Amino acid sequence: MSVVRSLVLLVGKGLDWAGSLLYQLSNAFHGFLPALLSPAQLQGLMNEHYGRVYTEGFVAESLAFQQDGLHCWEKEILDRCHINSGKMLVLGAGWGREAIAIAQRGVRVVGIEVNAIAARTAGQRAKTMGVPAVFLQADLLKLPTDRGCFDCVLLSQHMYSAIAGKAERQRWLASLRRVLTPNGRVILSFLPECLPVSRLRTARRRLTMMVARLPGANPGFQMGDACDGGHFLHWFQDEAEIRSELLGAGVRIYDLSMSPGVAILTYPS
Repeated sequence: MSVVRSLVLLVGKGLDWAGSLLYQLSNAFHGFLPALLSPAQLQGLMNEHYGRVYTEGFVAESLAFQQDGLHCWEKEILDRCHINSGKMLVLGAGWGREAIAIAQRGVRVVGIEVNAIAARTAGQRAKTMGVPAVFLQADLLKLPTDRGCFDCVLLSQHMYSAIAGKAERQRWLASLRRVLTPNGRVILSFLPECLPVSRLRTARRRLTMMVARLPGANPGFQMGDACDGGHFLHWFQDEAEIRSELLGAGVRIYDLSMSPGVAILTYPS
């Protein structure tokens, strides 16, 4: 029996090692995707990612462990901007954590979520709780056609960094102006670079930059573009980068903080 037990433990450790190695190799190869694929292809991969991950079981399990309500930075900004009424568009609403909490403050909320299961779950929760929030299944990059109907647009959960391509992010941000009232604001969350620089990470970046120079590669690839399991993210290297990108989209920066990675924007009149 002891021999069998030892053999099982040995095989288990071997499989753990093999699994860890395969996971690291998968991450390494996924890391080359932003250098090779176009922004549209990267966005398509991300939509597939959410369709694969957001199953009925996953959403139900996540809701069981989710802490409802606003994150500290969200509450602080809403209080500072005195957002307790009006109409807000929440993009990438998931199953309604922030949208429902904002609606409880008296704001009329429209949530946009690409995954049908998450959008349906959020709508059911809002109806049960009796709050003024509705949720639509739609791509956050394809905005409603109504003009000037929202006082504020919120893009939380670092979702600005999940839009593939600097030019695409700037075009999208510029287009938000048409759905806002004249004095409307955009609150968006982005990912600031916070990982330590290591020899391995530096080597991977150099190799990825070499891949980006290959014929047919993505000409818009940037340092900070990453892809993990089919999910694109851009990590902004410093405050100068995010400021330059936002100003290039034609917005005014009302406030910007690299920690936790939040910007409040307005548009010139």
